[in-house]
Amino acid sequence: PEAVVQDQMALVKERHLARNATPAQKRAGLCWLGVVGASLQAHQDGPSKGQLVSELLELIKHSLDDNTPSQIEIRYLANEALYNVTKANLPQVLERWDVVAENFSRCFCHVEFKVREAALFVDRLLKDALQSIEKSHRIVFANLVEKLSEKQSPYMKTWLASWIKVLLKYDPVLMVSKMPKIVYNIFDFLDTFNSTDLRENADNALQDLLKSLAELEWPKRGEIIAESIG
Repeated sequence: PEAVVQDQMALVKERHLARNATPAQKRAGLCWLGVVGASLQAHQDGPSKGQLVSELLELIKHSLDDNTPSQIEIRYLANEALYNVTKANLPQVLERWDVVAENFSRCFCHVEFKVREAALFVDRLLKDALQSIEKSHRIVFANLVEKLSEKQSPYMKTWLASWIKVLLKYDPVLMVSKMPKIVYNIFDFLDTFNSTDLRENADNALQDLLKSLAELEWPKRGEIIAESIG
């Protein structure tokens, strides 16, 4: 029952993920959130399930950016919990990815391999799932990516650049129409934050965009070019 799930999440937040929680309490709390998230797979889709997933993501979000001495282990476990929640509730997570996007991108670019590897598992799950989910969910996620591209964060830009080629594989007409803005926002950021890796990813993203654009029929291609030029 939803009331039981909400009670469990409230208990985890109060006892295990409070600011003064010990590393052991945080570990237990994150493991429990992963279990709770997986259990939601049996719940019927609907607004109430979406709300529960939102609350789960909010709880996981802060641990993704943990800055305590135990941050490597905590961030690793937060990504593990996020993986379990995402795998069991993919459409709901995709529609609410902006809740965790900023802190997740920090893990995606983390200097510690253990943290980065955990984030890459979540990232790969999302990218593989785009092929099987309904088009409506892809549209919602593409809109989120377009919105996230406006954030002035080197971590977010790096994560987004890795998604260009993947997004262009599916519904290319829809995706190509959104890509000019996303790619522009990535390159525009390079004017104030110079990163060799990010510039290389941005160059690759631009090449993927131009290749996909060239493959479209001319009327649609012309519309996208005209809209991008403004």
